[in-house]
Amino acid sequence: MLGAVWAKTVEKALPVIAALFLVNLLGGLIFPKIFQKKQFFSDFHDGLHDFGKKANFMIVSIALVVVYTLGVGITWFFSRITGKSFLRIRPSGKSSWVDVSQKKRNFEEMF
Repeated sequence: MLGAVWAKTVEKALPVIAALFLVNLLGGLIFPKIFQKKQFFSDFHDGLHDFGKKANFMIVSIALVVVYTLGVGITWFFSRITGKSFLRIRPSGKSSWVDVSQKKRNFEEMF
């Protein structure tokens, strides 16, 4: 179902994506090489470059916040509900030191 929706969407959006790619290619790469003495095209190229850096930073930041919230937040929530502890560090007494002696445990227990 999603594949059919994606196929129809890509089919309609492909000419728009291709046109935007050509405009970006012409405005950012080809025109500054052809018209090197024109300040407008070199400034346009620099502006596109700066915009790309800022857009990339925003998109990556938003994606990381979403992934962290969904991945870590939901895992934390369900671990609190079920009482599961992923790190076995419960302090007992004055120290939280765990005695790990290789003589007391066999090889399979270590892993």
